[in-house]
Amino acid sequence: MSARFAFNLGALLILAGLAVLLSLDGKTLPWLAVLGVLGLALVFVGIGLLEYAEDTAALEARQ
Repeated sequence: MSARFAFNLGALLILAGLAVLLSLDGKTLPWLAVLGVLGLALVFVGIGLLEYAEDTAALEARQ
């Protein structure tokens, strides 16, 4: 899984969760919380992978 794909998928899951939450008129579902947590996790994984790729590229440029 590439970093950008993980980041974009996480952001889409968060937006989908928010859209469903707004359409429920105050009714919450347990799977919606799981969807939001999964989306946040994927966003952070994507950010971490992007940082790792930038650090690796910087190290290779120095050598």
